[in-house]
Amino acid sequence: MKSSVCLLMIVFSAVIVTGQKAENGGLAPAEQAYNKGLDLQAAGDLDGAIAAYTRALELDRYYPEAYNNRGNARMNKGDLIAAIADFTEAIRYRPDGYEGYYNRGVAYLMQEDYSAALSDFNRSIEISPKLITAYHNRGNAYRGLKKTKEAIADYTKAVEIFPFADAYYSRGIANEDAGNTDLALADYTRAIELNPKFARAFANRGLILLQRGKDEEAQRDFDAAFQLDSGLRSEFEEFIKKTREARKG
Repeated sequence: MKSSVCLLMIVFSAVIVTGQKAENGGLAPAEQAYNKGLDLQAAGDLDGAIAAYTRALELDRYYPEAYNNRGNARMNKGDLIAAIADFTEAIRYRPDGYEGYYNRGVAYLMQEDYSAALSDFNRSIEISPKLITAYHNRGNAYRGLKKTKEAIADYTKAVEIFPFADAYYSRGIANEDAGNTDLALADYTRAIELNPKFARAFANRGLILLQRGKDEEAQRDFDAAFQLDSGLRSEFEEFIKKTREARKG
């Protein structure tokens, strides 16, 4: 059975907020504005954080952390073009930092500009070879470019550095792309072991089990998935129906 749209959904690893609050006492005005931005961003006030980072940059244009974190806030608001511009400025003023490349790669990935994303993740990994989320998202970029073998290799590298559920889930999808349903089943199972509330991992595993005629096990997975995320029911019902029809035919 061909992998469906719901199975192909990419899990993005989050962007990185850089820098810590400057030490109290005798702070420059730009640092004061930057600290305010961090506080507002942590509180979820993205507009306020953007305004504070903008003020910091008006006072000190050579402030890569402010560019990076303003880009982060803009990305979270869905303004990817402005976010990419900010990450590019962060790279300009700190070319040896992995954060700007990594974050810009995530933004390109969200734009489905997989080649640009791949280039940035390559650079972030060159600078920080243990950055597991860069391997995970580079795997996502490879999948977008239909390079399944390379994607699987990156997801594998990510879980070798540190096992986390999203990477196993993504590798499961890539293994389905490659027709390796045994490996996909094992990956979804491992993702569930690491995150028992991973609704999509239950749903995707359920489809493989259903394809194999293991109806009771599949139904338990679907029940768990839909209890954890009721919105998945409408998304997966058609795929479940088609799988059952394919078995009959």
